Amino acid sequence: MIAYVSGKIAEVCEDALVIDVAGLGYKVLVPAQVLGVAVEGQVIKVWTVFYVREDQQSLYGFLSPHDRRLFETLISVSGVGPKVGLKIISGFDAITFATVIVSENLVALTQISGVGKKMAERLVLELKDKVSKWGMMVNGEGATGIGLTSHPDIVLALKALGYHQEEIKKALSIAPDLPPHTPVDEGIKQLLRYLS
Repeated sequence: MIAYVSGKIAEVCEDALVIDVAGLGYKVLVPAQVLGVAVEGQVIKVWTVFYVREDQQSLYGFLSPHDRRLFETLISVSGVGPKVGLKIISGFDAITFATVIVSENLVALTQISGVGKKMAERLVLELKDKVSKWGMMVNGEGATGIGLTSHPDIVLALKALGYHQEEIKKALSIAPDLPPHTPVDEGIKQLLRYLS
């Protein structure tokens, strides 16, 4: 299994990145928030899932181990394939998804393209117990380990672009307050003004 891929972005495609690792280009399918901040020539690290079927071999990549775990959890549900799993992760980070499942928020789930009411009900039924325990772990000991703040997706995206946690903290402390649920691409643009 390929646990992660770290290298320079050689190409940004419609739904994937080509990452150059020692002269070998890995095509990695990624969520929308990763595509939104990816720039050719920058170094990135993505946590990966190698998905194999008779007619398909694909590599999926995420900015954190938590999002990778969410993806693996999603595709374990009957009827949820990797394409739908990727769309769900494009709409929710791991912590938000755990909250949505535990609170049985079917309306939020059905806002995702490809997720109808039946699939949303199946996700809640099959994942509620599992995700509630996992969500507690993410909010607890896991949070400090990956430097989560009130804007975890923005922080993770900046880390993937090569910035250190201390640099990001400094930028957050001097930048104007970002409102809750600021889109990742907008947050990146604002914070880059304060990152050397």
